[in-house]
Amino acid sequence: MSAIHVRFARPCDAGAAVEELPAHGLHHEPRLTETDLEVECRVGEEEEVMAEDSHALDDWLEGRHLPFTPEQTDRCTLVVRPPAG
Repeated sequence: MSAIHVRFARPCDAGAAVEELPAHGLHHEPRLTETDLEVECRVGEEEEVMAEDSHALDDWLEGRHLPFTPEQTDRCTLVVRPPAG
């Protein structure tokens, strides 16, 4: 197994996200760790799961009217933070 990690600029959002992301299209069950959300996936499926996670996060952030965006920082990490600019 492998895992996608989702890190939030505001740690308070992680708890809400773990409860609400499945309703926004996240097909895997995220679990809260000390610093981020962890979404398990099979080795080799990271790209597919990363795309699903990013889309679910976009929907979740838009629904909460939060001015953040998910950004992929490496093969297994999404960081949710204000957009660059």
